[in-house]
Amino acid sequence: MEKELKATQPNQRIDACLARMYPDYSRNYFKSLIQRGLVLINGAKTEPDYLLKESDSINVDFPENTKTDYSNCPLEIIHEDDSILVINKPFGISAHPALRHVKKEELTISDIVASRRPTGKIDRSGLVHRLDKDTSGVMIIAKTPSAQYNIMKQFMHRVVEKVYLALVSGRFTETKGKIDAPMERDRQNRRKFKIGAGRNAITDFKVKETYKDNSLLEIHPTTGRTHQIRVHMNSIGHSILGDKIYATDDSTKESERLGVSRQMLHAWKLKIIHPVTKKETQFTAKLPEDFMKTMKLLRKGAAIAAVTGLCLCVSLIVPGGAQTIKKPTAAKKTMAAPAPASAAKDIKNIEAEVKQLSDDLADFQKAYDEESKVLSENQQKLYDDQADVKNRTKETNMAVTELNRKLTELQSQLDQFKTETKMQKVTDQDKKSSAQ
Repeated sequence: MEKELKATQPNQRIDACLARMYPDYSRNYFKSLIQRGLVLINGAKTEPDYLLKESDSINVDFPENTKTDYSNCPLEIIHEDDSILVINKPFGISAHPALRHVKKEELTISDIVASRRPTGKIDRSGLVHRLDKDTSGVMIIAKTPSAQYNIMKQFMHRVVEKVYLALVSGRFTETKGKIDAPMERDRQNRRKFKIGAGRNAITDFKVKETYKDNSLLEIHPTTGRTHQIRVHMNSIGHSILGDKIYATDDSTKESERLGVSRQMLHAWKLKIIHPVTKKETQFTAKLPEDFMKTMKLLRKGAAIAAVTGLCLCVSLIVPGGAQTIKKPTAAKKTMAAPAPASAAKDIKNIEAEVKQLSDDLADFQKAYDEESKVLSENQQKLYDDQADVKNRTKETNMAVTELNRKLTELQSQLDQFKTETKMQKVTDQDKKSSAQ
């Protein structure tokens, strides 16, 4: 599609001028078109830094959009209004095609969001932050330029509150922790980051559950560096399960044992000040199936380990349970004698008790599987209910604070009115005295 334009504002760079004329496209987009020879000035090719003259004629050849129609792609919407769209981003999809490691034909969140718009334009689709390709969870997309600017400022000034859930290798002895370690890009591998003399990075975490060899963490990153949570967890010896870039030998073995194919990191909650209502608003993304399945396996493994330990303890306290039955040796003919009846009886008792324990263990395992299924369903509901109660409490506190403010304001107005009334009385009395 070709467009012919006239320069109306001279002494502007051609790429900047086109970006202003077509706000749905970025300056880099037009720079790319210019370098490909798709932008002509007075019929000739130009450069991105060319300064326009008043008489210049501009021809722009917009490439036809050959991207696949993603309008029917599933997109789990958490919230949508006139200014923002909040989604539960699935893992395996990159945020934006501009990222260097994303293939041109690869589906991105930007593509899906753009396909929902009448124009179908994708260069400025309103992304105000990003999640790694294999990270799932809450993601906000601005629907207007003003909302995009507002929310980006909130991220910049660290007003946004972010909460992640992560399954990591190893057990924690502490219940919470803080990692304050600057990060820099790894010079040996430009796709990686490492602890070093770079930008400051701070991560707080709480231990929500511990299993046999792994833990579930609730993570609160104060800063928002690329790969921050993954790098920080790796730095303390607790790499995220399924992380292919920052894996250790132990985390790799655990991931393979559990059948984990991607990093177990989920953006659980995100709180912003709504760009229009100006109220604090929190969004929660439910856990994906693979995350829930891995949690169930870890809980099951922890329960089996506990039952195995219990059975061992029982076997040590059962009468005769600690005895060992030695292989009989050839006895002299003069000493041959039948085994005492009491020993045979003890052996039968032990065998019966072992069988009973095995049956009990099988029954326990069956009951545990059923309870674990219910627990997994209730766990998510509990998380959502806790978030709802917290939000309502905060809203109530804010309402009480607002009422107190109004009460104070009214009291001040009342005091002022009383003062003015007194002063008016004094003035009236002075007038009466003067008249007399």
